[in-house]
Amino acid sequence: MKTILIADSGGTKTDWAYVRINGSMPGRESMPERDRESVPVRGSVQRFQTAGLHPLYVNDEIIRQTFEEVRDRLCSGKFQNDLPEEIFYYSAGCASEAVKKRIMRHLAAVFRVDGKARRLENPLQEHQTQKKQSQEHQSEYKQAQNNPSQNN
Repeated sequence: MKTILIADSGGTKTDWAYVRINGSMPGRESMPERDRESVPVRGSVQRFQTAGLHPLYVNDEIIRQTFEEVRDRLCSGKFQNDLPEEIFYYSAGCASEAVKKRIMRHLAAVFRVDGKARRLENPLQEHQTQKKQSQEHQSEYKQAQNNPSQNN
């Protein structure tokens, strides 16, 4: 089972999603690796909100306290989850390297993550590229399914 924590933060609120992936859909493992990303997986999502964490408007103490609140919420009460294996944190105000390092320092301390964040130079462009590649792979896969004699 894989667990992921996703945060989308602004000045007024932070939306959180704890994703628990239990397994893949039948047949997914037999697909070419490039096609697997577009196939759904089995799992669950738990959503909740906290106060906004815009790093230019809140201090380190508030950031740390909010991350601790999230950790405690995940590990107790109705959630009873493990700490996430991966964290994807998106926030307004995180353009500079100094602010990114500040947020990473708190995430690493509270969630005990290794701090190896993959930096996206241009997230929108990367998303559009991945979407285009996924559409191309899906098209190729459908063609291969419709023409099984050409796959030999």
